[in-house]
Amino acid sequence: MAGLTPPTNWNEYVAIAKQFHGKDLNGDGTPDYGSCMDKCNSCQGSTKSKGCRD
Repeated sequence: MAGLTPPTNWNEYVAIAKQFHGKDLNGDGTPDYGSCMDKCNSCQGSTKSKGCRD
C-alpha cells in the first residue's frame, strides 16, 4: 500500500480497488473488499460504531 498515490478520478479509484479486492489486507484470514463506502446522507467518516445521524 505504501507508494500508492491517491486517485484523482473514479477510473483510478476503481483500478486501485480492483488491485486490492479479495486480498487479506488485515491478516485475519478473510479476503477483504477493495473498496467500502458508507451510503447514508449524513455519514461522518467511518461510521461502524456511530451509525448515521438520520
